[in-house]
Amino acid sequence: MVDQPNLSATLGALEIGVLVSIFLFGVVTVQTFTYYKKFPDDRWSLRAFVGFIWVLELLHAIGMIHMIYYYSVIRYGDIEAILELTAGADIFIFMAAIIAPAVEGFFAYRIYALSSRWIIPSITWLLCLLRCISTLTLGVVCHGTQDLLATKDKWQWLFVTTFVLSATTDVFNTVSLCYYLWPHRGTNFGSTKTIIDKLILWTIQTGLVTSCDTTIQLILFFVQNDYIWVAFYLISTRLFSNSLMASLNARTNFRSYRQSSDFKPYSDLYFGLQPTYPAEINIAMASIREQCSADIELGRAHGPDSGPAELH
Repeated sequence: MVDQPNLSATLGALEIGVLVSIFLFGVVTVQTFTYYKKFPDDRWSLRAFVGFIWVLELLHAIGMIHMIYYYSVIRYGDIEAILELTAGADIFIFMAAIIAPAVEGFFAYRIYALSSRWIIPSITWLLCLLRCISTLTLGVVCHGTQDLLATKDKWQWLFVTTFVLSATTDVFNTVSLCYYLWPHRGTNFGSTKTIIDKLILWTIQTGLVTSCDTTIQLILFFVQNDYIWVAFYLISTRLFSNSLMASLNARTNFRSYRQSSDFKPYSDLYFGLQPTYPAEINIAMASIREQCSADIELGRAHGPDSGPAELH
């Protein structure tokens, strides 16, 4: 007979994680609706990808709700039932194995769109594939277990591998984007430099949010023999889908930045209460080139001393 688990650190942690995750799913839903309303002319593949991610998030949410209902209603009063892995848990593990790598793969494509080089995106896609495989493997080994804590100890190396792959992919994507964006700050056009600065900081912020969540999972996994780390795991996929949708919807903001004459770099990044996310790189760079074209025309109108003729 297994030891009875601590309800506060198991069922309580799961309930909190599910509540926060469901809230973030609501945010994803609103952002998805906003995207389809604001960008009806996006290519069909991108619109289909957004719908695909939202459907996976819906299934992920259904799996979590089933898990909590099973523990708190169907098996009410049976404390040892909390150690079992439910069918709902199988569902959200499988969905998580697809959502996070898919979003990271999309971010990797932005690197290609910015650099026109395949080597860095290919490495990221490989990491995404390995992450997907490791998460699916976790789902297989945990399927039908009657003692999740014991399974966690037995397959500790697999859990750790999944966490490390996740954090590595996040950091690699963030560093790569910043590396390719940084040289563009050399432009003499103030408005263009502002957009580049914004893009770099948005990229760093998003990478920090997801990698910090994974790091917290890893620390709690070793320190606590309970489900507190699972609560952060339930939230992690929402962070990826929200960053994806925010990056797509942020294109509207970039248009306003280009049109604003009193916009100040960093003014709302360090002190703003709302988190910011990276804009879709290929669209953002198109906006940068449009702004540069306007600056070039203005410079020509004032003579040859107005500034450089083009952005490299």
